This record gives sequence, structure tokens and C-alpha cells, in this order.
Amino acid sequence: MKNQNKLVLITGAASGIGKATAELLHSQGYRLWLIDINQEALEALQRTLPGTEITVCDLTKRSDLETLGQQIDQRPTLDIAFLNAGTIVPGDFIDLSFEKCNFQLKLNLWSVLYLNHVCGHKMKAQGAGHLISTVSMGGIIGMKGSATYSATKFGLRGFLMAFRNEMKSFGVAVSGLYLSAIDTPMLRYEATHEKGSPLNFLSQPAKVEKVAKMVMKIIKRKRLENYLPYGDSLSAKFFGSFPGFIPKVYPILWRLGEKGRRKFIRKNGLAQTKDQQYHQAEIKQETM
Repeated sequence: MKNQNKLVLITGAASGIGKATAELLHSQGYRLWLIDINQEALEALQRTLPGTEITVCDLTKRSDLETLGQQIDQRPTLDIAFLNAGTIVPGDFIDLSFEKCNFQLKLNLWSVLYLNHVCGHKMKAQGAGHLISTVSMGGIIGMKGSATYSATKFGLRGFLMAFRNEMKSFGVAVSGLYLSAIDTPMLRYEATHEKGSPLNFLSQPAKVEKVAKMVMKIIKRKRLENYLPYGDSLSAKFFGSFPGFIPKVYPILWRLGEKGRRKFIRKNGLAQTKDQQYHQAEIKQETM
């Protein structure tokens, strides 16, 4: 296959978007280097994708990041980096411990900047490469109950805009993937968490396989900003341009979103209680 010599690094690879993307890229002949904190899930995925390399890494730990950075430096080449790992801890900002806020900052922003820095150096030296980061519609419009998450994604969007212009002359493309609701472990956590935003359920969440196909398009087109679904980006950009309008429509959107959330919970057989919730994102690094 024409892609057999191209190496792709994927973070948050053991589940959700990362896993679906790894499976699709592997079917297209790409060589894969998969990164995740979940060793058991990562090894299980490796067994289904022959020839794949894996590295267990906690992207919120500086020592793990630096070790991964050294491994990247030692590679002869790196063609594509899909920096996808992320998390959200829903809840009003002042109700969350700052430890939980800092956890989101470290995973969603600092680790992504660090890996863009390391991979960018590698790709600049080789005169080619493509850096793709998963952002969110939360990087365009900030919503109640996700202030820290929005801060990380707004910051990442601004970084990618600037970084693309810095890397263009070296033959390195920089892209962002802007997603609305996607049926991932992280979204299911939000669906069943009492502080999760109903606004994620205004439309039916897309499947991760659709996102994986979008990543393939990004690899081919190399655009800066890529939206899925595109229609949701229009409303997000509108409200982002007129933030004073948001409180006026919140009650309506909230009711519609709650209806969509209940439907999503029923459809997927999830449970929503205070004592037993889908709580992975609070206790360990989550993958998108």
C-alpha cells in the first residue's frame, strides 16, 4: 500500500475516536504508534492491529511526557501526529476542586502543546509532516458547566491558528478537528453525570467511525479548521460572535437538550443516579 511507510502517532488511542481512527488508518496501510494511559485496552487493540507499536503514557505527568518526547526525538521520521487525548470534568467552575481544573488544563492543553512542540521539531527537521489536534465546538463557544474545558479548547484553537503560520514555510501542516457531540466514553460520562451539559444533546451524537473518516479527509486536505458536523459549527460561531445573546436562549436550549439527553440514556441503556454514575473521567485520564 502507498501508505505503508508512513508513521502515525495517535494519543488517546485505546478507545473512542482514537481507537476508531487507528483501525481505519491501519486498514489503509499506515504504520501506527498508539499512546494511551490504559495499558490493558491498548494491548487488546494492538492484538487486533498487527505491526502496531504501543506506549503506555500518562499525559498529565511531566516525567511521562518527557520520556515520550525523547522517544519521538529518537525516531528516524514521523509523518503524522493525531493528538486526540482529552477529558472533561463537568460542573460549575467554583464548585470543582482546582485539582480537577488543573487536570483538564494539563491533559487538554499543556500536553497537546508539548507534543506539538516535540513533533513539530521532528517534522521541521525532516521538511514535512502533519500535526492534527482534536479541539471541540467548546473552543468556539463557552457553555455553562464547562468553563475550564472551554478555556483549554479556546486556548488550543488560538495556538493552532498561530502555529500553522509558523510551520507552513517548513512544509509542516497544522490542523484542528472541531467536534460537536460524539458517542464516546467521555460523552456517556457527561450524559449520566448530574453536572453534564444537556447542550451536548441538542442533536443526535455522531459515531466515532464518522470522525475517523473525517480524520482521513484532514490528512488529505490539510485544512486548518475542520468541523463535524458542519451545521453545528455555524450556530457555535454565531453564538460565539454574540455571547450576550446566549443567556436569552439558554432556557429553551436547555429543555431541548435535556430531552435529547434522556433519549440518549434510554437508547444506550445507561443509568443516571447520584450513587452509581458513569464516572471514568473523574478518576482517570479519559480518551475522546
